[in-house]
Amino acid sequence: MQAASLASEPTPLAQLTLREKKYAKTKLALLDAVTERLAEKTFDAVSVKELCEQAEVSEATFFNYFPKKQDLLSYFIQLWVLEVIWKIRHSMVALGGIGAIEEAFCYTGEQISARPRIMLELIAYMALDPDKGQCPSNTAEVTLAERLLRFPMLQGIETIEACNGLDDVFRPPLSKAIETGDLPSGTNVDVALTALFVVFFGVPLGMAWQDPALVVPVYRQQLDLVWAGLRAGGGNLAVTLPEDGSASV
Repeated sequence: MQAASLASEPTPLAQLTLREKKYAKTKLALLDAVTERLAEKTFDAVSVKELCEQAEVSEATFFNYFPKKQDLLSYFIQLWVLEVIWKIRHSMVALGGIGAIEEAFCYTGEQISARPRIMLELIAYMALDPDKGQCPSNTAEVTLAERLLRFPMLQGIETIEACNGLDDVFRPPLSKAIETGDLPSGTNVDVALTALFVVFFGVPLGMAWQDPALVVPVYRQQLDLVWAGLRAGGGNLAVTLPEDGSASV
C-alpha cells in the first residue's frame, strides 16, 4: 500500500500549470536562440528580431521576459550557477571540497571549449555592467518550472536555495576542504575565493581564442598552483586597500 501510494504521488513537473510551463519554455527557447547565435556572431550583432523569429514569439513578448537584451546573459549565468551548485553538492561527498571545485571548473571549461564566445561575452558584460562588475547570478529569479524543464535529470534541482554570486558557488566546497584538512585550518576563505575567481575568468580570456581546447588543462594547472599556494600559507594573508590605493597585506 505504501509503495503504491508513493508511486502515485505527482512529480514536481506534473504539478506545474500549463501557464507556468509555457512561460518557462518560451524563456528557455529565447536563451537557446541567443546561445546558438553566439556561435556565429557577437552578442551586439545579435538582434532581438532574429531571436524572436527562432523562438516564434513577438518582440513585445520578448521584452515581457527580458526588459533588456543583456538580461539574457544574466539568465544564462543564473542557470549555470544552479547547475554547478547542484554538481558541487553531489560530488563533495565522494571527491571532497577540492575535488568538487575541480569538477566544476572542468565542466565549465568543457562548455567554454565548445562555445568560447559565450564566456567572453559574459566577462565583457560583467566588466561593463553598471553594477561594478558584479556577477548577476540571483537565482531567486529562476522559477520552479524553468529549473525542472532545463535540468530534468538533476534530481532535487528545485531544492537549491536562492544564491547571489560566485561566492555562494565556491565558498561551501572551500570550507569543506578546510574542515577535512585538504587546506590548512588558517586559510582565509575570502583570499582563496579571490584566487579562484582570477583563475575562473582569467584563463578563458587568455586561452579561449588562442586554443579553446586548452581551457580545461590550463584550469587544472592553475588550480594546482592555487592549492599549492594556499597550502604554503598564502591563504593566511589578506590584502587590504588603504585610502591612497596602494595594496598591502
